[in-house]
Amino acid sequence: MSKLIFIIIVLVSLNSLVFPQTEKYSTPTVWENYSVKDKNVTVQMPKLPVILQGGDVCRGEDTSTFSAYSDGVVYVLKITSKIKVSEFCEKKQKFDEKNFAERVENLKTENKAAKFLENGNEIKFVDEDKTFKLVNDYENKRWFELQVFGANEAKTEVKNFLDSLKIEERTGGKEIGKGASRNYGDENVSEAENPSRAKNPEDKSITDNIKIIIKPRASYTEAARQANVQGTVRLRVTFLANGGIGNVSPISTLPYGMTEQSIAAASKIFFIPFRRNGKPYSITKIVEYSFSIY
Repeated sequence: MSKLIFIIIVLVSLNSLVFPQTEKYSTPTVWENYSVKDKNVTVQMPKLPVILQGGDVCRGEDTSTFSAYSDGVVYVLKITSKIKVSEFCEKKQKFDEKNFAERVENLKTENKAAKFLENGNEIKFVDEDKTFKLVNDYENKRWFELQVFGANEAKTEVKNFLDSLKIEERTGGKEIGKGASRNYGDENVSEAENPSRAKNPEDKSITDNIKIIIKPRASYTEAARQANVQGTVRLRVTFLANGGIGNVSPISTLPYGMTEQSIAAASKIFFIPFRRNGKPYSITKIVEYSFSIY
């Protein structure tokens, strides 16, 4: 009996041990067709994309953003569709052809150096290291934006991505579903170029060299709204050489789930890695999320 008790104690002790684990921050690049079935759309992506929801309810716009990183390039698909204008808006604009026209004009203002090309319902902005392709589908009260940051169409993968959008009732390809839980980097970046010890997060000459492409907003939790929580969450974020977001740790926090919301948002930041002498490096950077109730 005593031997049996001893064995049970040993098993319990072994099960209680916590072994350190390395969190996975990378996935392989495998170009595949992904489908957004509720939109009847397919597009090529190098990885399962991260999905972000946004838009402008006062302009009757709902925007879904799908993003993935591969080999120094961020690939983005945006779908902006018509929705009902919120009754709480002071200024209201119903969705019509002006929405798309105004979006094009805004991009012209933001990308003055880019070459502007127009062909029927398609519009392109072509620059040295980025390209935007807009497809107007006003018949279905929506438009598409394929965006590439970090390269141009001289790169085969960029050209294939920009040409991959298909609008059809029966979509093939992998269903995106809820999308990836974070921005995963590439697997083929060697440890020599991906040092575990990051650069000084306060060194502006380094942190300013990172090109932030997408910084998701952190949402208020209902509990935080009820408690009128306001303030700033400060995070130390590791921007990996492989293009993914690594460890995210809080420096200053807020209650009622606001810190967790900020960490989740920071994990979905997309960027072009810091480079020195042509090689990418991991660095840390302080990222802030501020919350206020008007």
